[in-house]
Amino acid sequence: MPTQNPPNRSKLTIRVWAPIFEALVARTDAACLRRDFLISKTLQMELPRIKIELPHANTPKARRYIEARLRALFATGSGSKQISLALDPSVATELESVCTDLNIPRESLLNRLFLLLGASGEFLADHFFEFTPEPISQSDFQADENKDDLTPFETLPRNLIPSSWYRAGSFDVRALALDLTRADEASASYDSALAPLGRVVSVVSDPFRWYRWMLLMKLQQDEIGSREAGKLEVVAAMEAERWIYTPFGVLFEEKEMHGLNCCMLDKWVDDDSPSLMPAPSTGSPAQADATTTTDEKSKGAK
Repeated sequence: MPTQNPPNRSKLTIRVWAPIFEALVARTDAACLRRDFLISKTLQMELPRIKIELPHANTPKARRYIEARLRALFATGSGSKQISLALDPSVATELESVCTDLNIPRESLLNRLFLLLGASGEFLADHFFEFTPEPISQSDFQADENKDDLTPFETLPRNLIPSSWYRAGSFDVRALALDLTRADEASASYDSALAPLGRVVSVVSDPFRWYRWMLLMKLQQDEIGSREAGKLEVVAAMEAERWIYTPFGVLFEEKEMHGLNCCMLDKWVDDDSPSLMPAPSTGSPAQADATTTTDEKSKGAK
C-alpha cells in the first residue's frame, strides 16, 4: 500500500516562555491531543474574533513596550525555549495578517494563546476575573433545599444563563464556573453529554467559549455596580473599552506579565521605563516575527 504524504503545513519558529510551554505540553499529553493540530484549529477560530474584538492597533511605542516586557519575561524562571509549529498554511497567513494589522508581536499573541490553553483554572480565575477561588468539591454539585438556584438535577439550555443571577457586588467566579459546567452538561446533544470522545470534541471545538461567557458576565456585573452607584462616566468608559473583557484583550496588570498583553494603550505605558529602550540586535521577538514561513511537506502537525 503506497504511503500517503501528509498535507502541506507551514512551519513557524518562535520562542516561548518555558513555564507556559511546559504547562501546555502537560495538558495536551494528558488529553492525548496533537499539540500543533489543536493550536492550528484554535487559531483558525480565534483570529477572526481577535480582528473584531480588538478595536485598534498598538502604536509603535506600545509594541516596543510589549516586546521588551516579553524579553524580560523570557529571562525569568526557567527561561524560554525555541519551538517549531506546523500550522495549516491558511492559518499561518491569517496569523501574520492579524499581527500586522493590529501591530501585535506574534510571539506575544502565541505565548498568550498557549497560556490560555495550558494554564490552570485557578490561575485564570485569579488573573482574568480578579477572584481567587476556593477548591471546587463534589458537595458543590449536590442539591441544597435551602437554595433556589440550579441543581445538578435540573437542566438549562446552553447559552441561556441569566446575568441576573450575578448581582452587583456579589460576582462569584466559583459559582459561575459551577453553573457553566452544569449548563454544559445539560447539552441537548447526547453525544457531547455522554460519549467520552464526544465530550472531548465538544470542548476542543471552541476551547475559549466559557472564557468569553465569564468575561461577559464580569462586564455586566461591573456595569451594574457602576450604574447603581451613579457612575455613568465609568459605564461609558467600559462600553468604549469593552474589548478589555475578551480573551485576548483582558489585561495582565502585573508588570512582569505585560509581555503577554496583545493590546495596550500608550497611557498605560511608563515613558520612563527602561523597557522602552531599543530592542537588541539579536534574539528579539520582533526578529522572530520576521521568520520566514515555509511549507513543510514531510511532516504533519504534532
